[in-house]
Parts: sequence; structure tokens; C-alpha cells
Amino acid sequence: MRPEAQPLLSLRALTVRYPGAAPVLHGVDLDVQPGECLGVVGPSGAGKSQLFLAALGLLPPQAQVSGSARYAGTELLGLPRRALDRLRGGKIGLVFQDARAALTPHATIGAQLAEVRRRHCGESRALARRHARDLLERVQVSDAARRLQQYPHELSGGLCQRAMIALALAAEPRLLIADEPTTALDLTVQSQILALLAALKEGGGLSLVLITHDLGSLAGIADRVAELEAGRQVRSGAWRPGPAGTPAAAESPPAAGAALLALQGVSVRHRLPGWRGPTLEAVHGLDLTLAAGVSLGIVGESGSGKSTLLRVALALQPPSEGRVRWDGTDLASLGAAALRGQRRNRQLIFQDPAGSLDPRLTVAEAVGEGLAVHAPQLAAAERSAAVCAVLQAVGLGPELLARHPHELSGGQCQRVAIARALVLNPRVLCCDEPMSALDATSQAQVSALLARSQRAAPLTLLFVSHDLAAVRALCHEVLVLYLGRRMERGPVTLLHGAARHPYTQELLRAEPAADPAVERARLAAVRPGEMPSALAPPSGCVFRTRCPYALARCAAQVPPWESVAPGHEIACHRWRELPPGG
Repeated sequence: MRPEAQPLLSLRALTVRYPGAAPVLHGVDLDVQPGECLGVVGPSGAGKSQLFLAALGLLPPQAQVSGSARYAGTELLGLPRRALDRLRGGKIGLVFQDARAALTPHATIGAQLAEVRRRHCGESRALARRHARDLLERVQVSDAARRLQQYPHELSGGLCQRAMIALALAAEPRLLIADEPTTALDLTVQSQILALLAALKEGGGLSLVLITHDLGSLAGIADRVAELEAGRQVRSGAWRPGPAGTPAAAESPPAAGAALLALQGVSVRHRLPGWRGPTLEAVHGLDLTLAAGVSLGIVGESGSGKSTLLRVALALQPPSEGRVRWDGTDLASLGAAALRGQRRNRQLIFQDPAGSLDPRLTVAEAVGEGLAVHAPQLAAAERSAAVCAVLQAVGLGPELLARHPHELSGGQCQRVAIARALVLNPRVLCCDEPMSALDATSQAQVSALLARSQRAAPLTLLFVSHDLAAVRALCHEVLVLYLGRRMERGPVTLLHGAARHPYTQELLRAEPAADPAVERARLAAVRPGEMPSALAPPSGCVFRTRCPYALARCAAQVPPWESVAPGHEIACHRWRELPPGG
């Protein structure tokens, strides 16, 4: 950080109000110095995003903003639209919270990058196109020439995030504001994005604001941290790690019994209409059994087949091959009416909570809808009481009952989705990244709620997550997937240093460290690279192209599914030679 008398960005007494409501921000003061990274943290709904959207004039027209927001001495509040547009995207880059939604869906990545270069740098179409490729390479996007021709929906979450960062950097800004840039990304991609931001800050003297609810992501990059709570600044100063400690492990699994869920040889293949190329195989020949009351964590990078596995297990998507049985009943033998009748006992928390909520329904209506369908005998007062109780359990107050999804923060939408699933007291709860948008306090709250539900019911849990700490706390067993194949399955102690598969160990090494020195060293050692395409998976062991221990045998032969110990299985040719670790 280069000390300088004048902050690059200075916010003074910044306040945001909406008509008929209490202020969402109360007189916040913040400075961002040239060349530093300021971390802005706080629980969901604290006003973190609102603060910088207000400074940049990006709030809706009904927002009432007062105070001062100066960039390099220029007052932004009240600045004419044309002058503000020259600064936004030019001198100030913004990485939005949902990168895929922020990208224009009907324009290629190359066209969007070139537009910024032409608008802010005055370049010709051809020169802007060349610089667009350079930008993708700068943010470590492989095969940049091909990516320029692709649309946002054709990119993975990690690639969308890199493209969004490239777009924010396209006009070479002095300040980059990144709003939850690693939310909902798997650990390896998180590490790559954080390593990229750290390199941009150190290499180019870029000032960086990192808005996040994940304190661990700040250790290797933030110089200072400002904490917001309920719209007020409660702390500002040097980065300090949170209290250390290992999450409490899940209680011992119940005694082995009959399989509640059984998948036999399940494969899922996709072929787009009109596509003449190879078929995409999302899940390949997967066998899985799960006893009642057992919690299984399913981990792996984006594109590993985790969400597809959940959809098949819940009969929301038919397998291309294989069978799915619940309580010994083959789901393929059931009609639509019978499947609908079973929905109460098997509930799903979707990966995109805001997208899974009906925008026309209030919170009370969305959470109570399942009761209206599956428990019509309940009186209106009983249904209302059940809705209020479950909302309180996930940390939401009665003041949100009449709100619609667009009036909620991302974390609040996540908790509404969780409440909607739990209100029916299901036997099986399938969770697809249920905590990705929650702050640490809300995560602990929801984790404790799920743990209580497990003990009371008992509840069987299928828990898809990139948050290994949550898996450790809630799950008895863990299944590791890569490109739709099983890599390793065993007790949750695999995530405490007992992993034998090189891929499981790589996931564990991708977890952020609380110590800034350790985290900076870890980010400096992060290797760029992407998972191979599921359209053309590597021969033999699909992980071999990224495995430091791969031999010629790994390319020639698919590793068999072998037993390491009772309850611990693996698919790796070399597991006997490699020590446990992670």
C-alpha cells in the first residue's frame, strides 16, 4: 500500500433511506487508499452492497441518498449522468454479486469486452477485439479465443466470474469493487479468483474493495477491514482473524439398517436439440446406498454432477440408465400422482434460492404453500403459526412475512427457501448449496437448526456443498465426485486429514487459512486450470490431467472402485503408495 494524503474513495456520513422505511444505512464513513484492499464484511442485510451501489448512483430511483461520496476528490452524489458514466466502468470497475446475471445474455463475451474498450478507450472495433482476448488471458481464462465467441450461459460459474472481472478491468480502472466475488463457487475456483485479485492488486497497484460475508477469503488479500451491522459501521481497522476452532462434528451415525436410498448404475446423459457432437455425461455409472438417519455430504467442483445426482434421487430428472429406489420401491414404477404424494417426505433446498421462489408470492405464502398442499386439514391460524415458527427457527422475523423475494437480500432468500423445505418436517432433506449466500452467523444458525432436526426426526440428509466446514459439522459420511465419477467415499474423518485420493486432498488444500501469512503463501501457490469438459473427459482416470501423481497407467485404465477400510472406498491406481493427507 502506498501512503497518500488523499484517499482514492472517501465516503462520509453516507445514509440511504427508502420511503416509509427505516434507513438501511446510517452515516457510514469509509476511506479506500490507493493500492490497498479494503474488506467490507457483515451479516446478510447489513447494507454492504447498498453502500457502494449508493456511492455509484446505482440504487433505484426511490432510494434517498445523503452524505458524501468522493472519488479522487470528485463528488459522485449529484454528479450528472454523463460524467458518472465516464467514471463507472472507466475509472471504477464493479464486479456484481451474481456474475452470470450481470453479463448480457444475448451478447458474446468478446462483444461485451470490446464494447467497454470502444466506449471508454475510444478504440476501433478490431483493436478492441484484440484487447478483449488479452483481457481474458489476463484473468487466466484458458482457450481465450474460443471463449470470446461464447455466451454467458455456455460458461461455468468460475468462468463467468473471471469474465465479469475482465469486464470490470477492461478500461483499466484505478478502483475495483468486487461484491461477493467468490459466493457459490467451489473451493478450487474460489482460490483461483482470490489469487487473481491478489495478483492484480500487487502487480498493477489496483485499489480493491472486497465485499464479502466470508471472513476467510480476506486473510490473504485485505489490508484493512470495515464491518457493518444493521446499516451501521461497527468496526474498522487491520484485518483480524475470527475465533479459531473446529466445528463440532456430527453425532455418530445410527446403526446400519436397510437402505433408504439406493442408486444402481445410474448415468445421466444430455444432448442438446440439434447438437451433433458428443453427448455430455453428467453422471457416470454411479452406485450409492444410504441408510435412514445418515447424513451424506457430496463435494466436488462445479460440473462434478452433484446437483444432477440430487435431481435424479428426487425423481425430478430421470436417469439415462440405472435405477433409483426409495424404501425398496423403484421410482420408475410410480405414476405422477404417487410421486407427488411422496414429495412431503423428500424436500429439496435449491441452489438458487431467489430463482426458486415465486416472485408473486410473499414470504408467508411461499413458506405456507407446502402446508396448503400436503396438510389441507390445518386451519389458517395453525398454518400461520407453523410458518412463523419455522421462520423464527431460521432467523427471520415476522416483519418479513409480507415481503416478496425482490425485497429480500440474498441471505434472506436463502433462509426462506430453507424454511419452506423444513416446514413440512420431511424424512429426507436434500440440500444443494444451502449456505452459500449466508453470513457466518446465519450459517451457524442454520447448521444448528439442521443438526437439531437430524436428532429429533431423525432426518436423512443429502448435503451438497463446497463448504467443507459445514460438511464436517453436519454429515456422517462424505462422497467426492469429479466429472460425474466417484473418487472417494468414507466417514467424514476424510475431511480431517484422512483423505487418500489426490483430488480429495486438493479440495482440502483449497480451504482458506485464517493466518494472513499462511493464506498469502497458499494463494501464491494456487495453480490455474479448469476441469476438463464433460463432453470429452480424459481417458482412464478422469482426474489424471490435474493429478501430480499420474502415471501412464492412469491414462490407459479406469481405476477400480476398491475398499481401503470398512466404510471407506476409493477409485485410484496409486492410493496404496500415497499417504493420507489434506
